[in-house]
Amino acid sequence: MRFLKWNKFYNSNPIVHFWISYATVLLIPLAIVTLGLIGEFYAVNEDINASNLSKMEHSVQLIDGELDLVEAAALRLSVNSFVKDLASKESINDENILQFKNSIKQISNVIYQQSTRIKTEKYIYFNKLDYIIFEESLYQEELFSWYLEGWRVSQEEWKEIIVAEDLGMAKYYDTCNDYLHYSVPINIRNGKNDGMVVYMLNISQMIDSFSFVDEYGDWAFYILDSGNEVLFSRDTTENRILNLEKMNIPDIFSNTDVRSLLYTKSPKRNWTYCVILPDNAVAHRVYVLRWLAFTVGTVAILIGFIVTVYLAVREGKPMNYIFSLLGEEQSSIKNSARLGEIVSGILNSNKELLEEQEQSKPLLKKAFFHDLITLDVANTKELTYLAENADINLETDRFRMVSVRLFENNDFYDVDEQTLKDVKVIILGMQNYMEENCKGNIWFYQRNYLSLLIVMEEEYGGVVLEQIEQTYQWLRNTFSTESDWGISRSCENIMNIWKYCEEAEIARDHCEPEQHIAEYQIGFEDKYTFYFPEIAQEKLENGIYSGDNEVVGNILKILEEENFKNRRLSRNSVIKLNSKVTNFLMLFESQDAKISDSVMELNQLILDIKEFSGYLYFDRLKKICNELCNKVKKEKGIQRNKLIEDIQNYIKENYQDASLGLATISIKFGISEGYVSTLFKEQTEINFTEYVETIRLKRACTLLKERRNTIEEIAAMVGYNSVHSFRRAFKRVHGMSPRDYR
Repeated sequence: MRFLKWNKFYNSNPIVHFWISYATVLLIPLAIVTLGLIGEFYAVNEDINASNLSKMEHSVQLIDGELDLVEAAALRLSVNSFVKDLASKESINDENILQFKNSIKQISNVIYQQSTRIKTEKYIYFNKLDYIIFEESLYQEELFSWYLEGWRVSQEEWKEIIVAEDLGMAKYYDTCNDYLHYSVPINIRNGKNDGMVVYMLNISQMIDSFSFVDEYGDWAFYILDSGNEVLFSRDTTENRILNLEKMNIPDIFSNTDVRSLLYTKSPKRNWTYCVILPDNAVAHRVYVLRWLAFTVGTVAILIGFIVTVYLAVREGKPMNYIFSLLGEEQSSIKNSARLGEIVSGILNSNKELLEEQEQSKPLLKKAFFHDLITLDVANTKELTYLAENADINLETDRFRMVSVRLFENNDFYDVDEQTLKDVKVIILGMQNYMEENCKGNIWFYQRNYLSLLIVMEEEYGGVVLEQIEQTYQWLRNTFSTESDWGISRSCENIMNIWKYCEEAEIARDHCEPEQHIAEYQIGFEDKYTFYFPEIAQEKLENGIYSGDNEVVGNILKILEEENFKNRRLSRNSVIKLNSKVTNFLMLFESQDAKISDSVMELNQLILDIKEFSGYLYFDRLKKICNELCNKVKKEKGIQRNKLIEDIQNYIKENYQDASLGLATISIKFGISEGYVSTLFKEQTEINFTEYVETIRLKRACTLLKERRNTIEEIAAMVGYNSVHSFRRAFKRVHGMSPRDYR
C-alpha cells in the first residue's frame, strides 16, 4: 500500500522526479571518489607523521652537538689553574688582592674566548669565599642575588641545588624559567667541592631547533631526563596530567591524544624530547586537503546541477514545468563586501613583519660584532652575509678600534646596585652622543658592564682622535665620569679586527692619570718577546682546516710584521717562536705525513745563524700552510664529489618516490637543505630540481616507447603526484605532450 502511494507521489511530482533521477547520477560517482580520498587521507597522514619524527630526530642531533660544546667549555674552565687556585683561597685581603685581580683577568679572558651557538650566561661561585666571578668582576652573594632575581632563580634554590657544596659531579638543573643550568664542581675533596662553574643555557634557542612544528600553532614541549623526570617544559595547557611513575612515554602523557604526541630519545644523554601538537593539528595538511576535497566536491555538484538544469531546459520537460513553478530567477550574488577588509589585513600583516625585522636589527648587529671579535666568522662570504642581515654597510675599507672603560680608578670588586644602574644610563647617553656627532658609521660592542669596544669608520682622515677627545670631555662635563680610551692603528681588513681589538686594549692599559686617551704604538709591547697569541693560533688553525688561503695569509702576514718588523727578537726568542710554530704544525701530522719534513726545514733555517732571515722563514712557513690548505681543499673536493655521486645514485634509485626532495636528501645524508642545493649546483652546474626532473623524464620517455601503460600510470611510475604536473614538465622539456611523443 505504501509502495503504491510512493509510486503515485513520484510520478505526479516532477520536482521529486528530477531530484531522484539526476541527483543519483551525481552522488554515486561522488561516493566512490570519497571512499578513495579517505584512503588517501590515511596514507598522507602517516607520511606526515613519519616526516615530522624524522625532522625531530635531526633537531635532537643538532642540540646534542651544541650541548657537547657547552659541557667541554665548562669542564675546561673548571680545571683551569687560576680557577682552582682561587677556589682554594680562604679569604680576600691586602696581601692577595693583586693576585685576585690578575687571576680574574686571566679567567675572564678564557671565558671571553669561549664561544657556543647556544646563548649562555657564565659565572663561577667560590664556596670558601662566598664570592662570584661574573662579567670580569667579583660579586658578593648578597649583591649577586640582584642578577638571580632577574633570571627568576630564588636564592635558596640556587644555594641548595645549583652551587651546593656536596655536589660531586656535573649535572643539569631546571629552575622553571628560560634557562637550563649546567653545574661543574671545582676541587672535590672529601665529598665536598670548593666551588662551581655554572653555565646557564638559553632554552628558547634550543627550542628554536624544533621550528618545523611552528606551522601547527600553539605546541607544547617537554624534556625528560634518563629517569623520566621533567628537566624542562613549556606548556600552555593547565590541566595536563603527567604520570611520571610510568616508564613508557605514552603512559606518562596518558591524558594526551597519542596522535598529537611526538617523542624521541637522545642517544648521548638518554634524554627524551617530547612535542605535543594542538588537537586536530597533527596532520593539518590532511584536514586542509579534506576541506579542499569537500569544496571541490561541492563545486562539482553545483556545476553538475547547473549543466543538468541547462540541458533539461533545452530539451523541454520536465524542467520547463519546474521553472514555471519556481518563477523568475534570483539575482546573482555580488562580489564580497569584505574584499577591502581582507586586503587591509594583508597589508597590516606585512607592515608588522617589517617592523619586527627592523626591531631585531640592533640584536643582529651586536651578534655580528660578537661573532667577528670572537672568531666565529669563518670567511669573507660569511662576513658579507651576516653584515647584510644586520644592515651593516661594510663598503668602507678602513676602521679604527676603540676600547673604553668607565670608572677606571674604581676598585675592581667594589660594584654596587646603584653603580650598575648609573652605568647603563651613562653608556646609553655616550652611544647617542657619538652617533649624533661622529662622522661616518660607528658600531658598539659591550664587553662587560664598564667596558666597550667601538668600531669607527675612518673615511675622514685623522678625525677619530678628535672625536674621542670630544666624547671624553662630554662624559666629564655631563656625568662627572672619568674614563680611559685606547685607540688602535688603522684596520684595512675587517677580518683582522681581533688584532686591532688587542691593540686598542693595550693602548688603553697605557693610559696615565694625566693622560686618559692613548693611541697604540709599537713601543707599547715588549720588543724582545715573540708574538704568537692563542687567538692568532686558533684563527690560523681554523683557516687551515677550512682550506681558506686568504685567512691564513692574513694571519701569517700579521705574525711576520709583529715578530720581524715591529720587534727586535733575540736569538733565544726566535728559537721559542720556532718551537711554538713547529708544535702548531705537528697538529696536522695526521692530515699530512710530510709535515715532519717541513718542520725539519724550519728548524734548519733557525740553525743557520749567519743566513737566517725572518722573511725567508715566513716565506717557507706560508708555503707549508698553503700546501696544507690546498690539501684540505682537495680532500674536501673529493668528499664533495663523492657526496654528490652518492646523492645522484640515490636519486636514480628512488626517483619513483613522489616525496623525493631536498628535505629527503638532507635527512638521508645528514646535511642541511641549503648546503645540498648549493653543493649540487656547484658540482653539477644544474640545480637539484632540474636534475630530478631530468632523471624522471628520461625514464618516462623509455616507458612511453616500451610499455603500453596509460599516461597516468607512467606519471606515477616516475614519481609525479599529478598527471597534469607530468604533462606540463614533459611539454616544457621536450616541446610536445607525452601522447604526441608516444
